Amino acid sequence: MKQNNINTMQFFCLTFFLSHALFLFFASSLLKISGSDTLLVCVFGTVFNFFLSKVFPFSKKKKEKKKAFSFLSFLLLFSLTFYLLKETSFFIQRNFLKEGSLFSLFLLLILLSLMISKRELPQITSLSLLSFFLFLLSFFLQITGSMMNVHFTYIKPPFIHGILPLLKGILLFSFTTFFPLFLLFFLDTNDRKKTKKEQKYFSFSILFSNIISTLEFFLIAIGPSLSLAKTYDYPYMLVINQNASFLLLDRFSYLFSIFVLLDTTILLGLLFLILKTLLPKKLKSFF
Repeated sequence: MKQNNINTMQFFCLTFFLSHALFLFFASSLLKISGSDTLLVCVFGTVFNFFLSKVFPFSKKKKEKKKAFSFLSFLLLFSLTFYLLKETSFFIQRNFLKEGSLFSLFLLLILLSLMISKRELPQITSLSLLSFFLFLLSFFLQITGSMMNVHFTYIKPPFIHGILPLLKGILLFSFTTFFPLFLLFFLDTNDRKKTKKEQKYFSFSILFSNIISTLEFFLIAIGPSLSLAKTYDYPYMLVINQNASFLLLDRFSYLFSIFVLLDTTILLGLLFLILKTLLPKKLKSFF
């Protein structure tokens, strides 16, 4: 990958989406583990991630990065890409296109990811910047709609399930929100050490992303309830469906709920971009 320079705001948005990208697929598991302590888990997990971000070496020299470009790295990234393609296809079919073919959706996501990966890193980060504002607008509408249907009846006091489920939940939250950030090792940006300004943006983007995830679980808690949501594969869709009638937005519910796929789409595009850099030179020309 050629050396690419991206500004701090683009870097902030890319980090935000990477940290939030697996929310759709781990929310149900976290609810099953933590139950009524989920909000507390999110708070502790956010604090833990913030401290991790202070020591995370997201900026490395080229010599150190080349060591990560191995066949094992390719297999791991390919497995992650396949998993995301499969799970995202399932999600779209179950929530948006129930009559659609799973294979067609899988193929469409591959083509979309290839189109995104055709661009250089600055273009992908520019896409993340635009998507960031679309995400915030849609999420603000979800918060506004949820405030019209507030129910605190099912919110229980913390520590009902004991310390062990709480610790398991914190580890799961931290892993799923921090693991995608290791992709930054494969990005050939500036060949220098991280600056204090970059470090602040990096830490703040993770903090902001984790706060958004915490708020999403809070909207679940005051709406459909955590106990009900843990029985669903995609708990946050309960909030979206509940708010669909807010201000006659039911006709546009698909439009305003598509924001949940923004981070996954950016992650897939980035994965395809990185995978292409790990291919032999003879194969790169085909992509």
